[in-house]
Amino acid sequence: MKHLKLFNEMANIVKTGKKLTINDKPLKDATIEQLSENILHWRLDKNSFLYKEGFTMVWFVDSDEAAKYLAANSDNLLFFPQKVGFTSSPITDIWLRNKPAQKNIIGALEASTFPDCIYIDMMSVRKGYMGNGINNMMIKFLIKEFPNAILKFSEPTKDGLAFIKKYYPNAKIEGKIDDSDIEYILKKLKSGEENHLITDKDISIISAKILDNPPKYGDYNKSSQYYRDVWAAMKEYALAN
Repeated sequence: MKHLKLFNEMANIVKTGKKLTINDKPLKDATIEQLSENILHWRLDKNSFLYKEGFTMVWFVDSDEAAKYLAANSDNLLFFPQKVGFTSSPITDIWLRNKPAQKNIIGALEASTFPDCIYIDMMSVRKGYMGNGINNMMIKFLIKEFPNAILKFSEPTKDGLAFIKKYYPNAKIEGKIDDSDIEYILKKLKSGEENHLITDKDISIISAKILDNPPKYGDYNKSSQYYRDVWAAMKEYALAN
C-alpha cells in the first residue's frame, strides 16, 4: 500500500488493566513525537475503484512486532466496514476481525486529508484501551502531517461531540454552518479553486440559506443528481455575486 509509514523503533507501551503507560507515565500525557512511531498511516494520492483521492487511514499499534508485520502484510490491516442497513455500526464492527497481528491494532481512524482540510469521518479505539488518548494522538499525527489544514468532523455521536468540545473546540462540524463557511465556499466557487472543506450536506444547508429557490431533495429520484444541481446553482450564485 502506498504511503504506509513505519518507523524503526516503537515506544514502550505497557498495559495495566485499562491504563496504558509509556516510560512509567500515562500514555495520554505523551507527546506526538513520542508516539508517532506507534502509528501506521496510509493516504491515497488519486481516485481508485473503492476510494477517492485523499482517503486516509491511521492505525495505532502497540507493538513493534505487529507494526513490522502489518507494514509487510498490508492486506491484514483493519478498515471500517461499509454501513449496511440500520444495524451495522462500523466504529465497533471494525474490531470483529481477529487475525493474530490485528489484535495489536488498538486504534483506527478514517479521514480525508488535504493541505487545506483534515476531514475526520470515523475513529475508534479497541475495547479495553479506551480513555488513554489514542483518538487524540491519531488526530494530532494528522495535524502534524497537514499543519495548515482546517480540522473538520463528520456528524459526531454524543460521545464524539463531547470529545470535540474538550480537545478541538474550534474545529468545524459537518452540518453546522456559519458565515465563514458561506464566505469560504462562495470564494472557492467563484475562483474555481478546489474545495475540500464543504461537503454535500453542507452545501445543501448553505443553498437553503442563501438561494431564493434552491433545489429540493424530494423532487429528485437520485441524490447524486440533486447534489449536482445544488452545486451548479451555488456556483451560478457565486459568479453572479
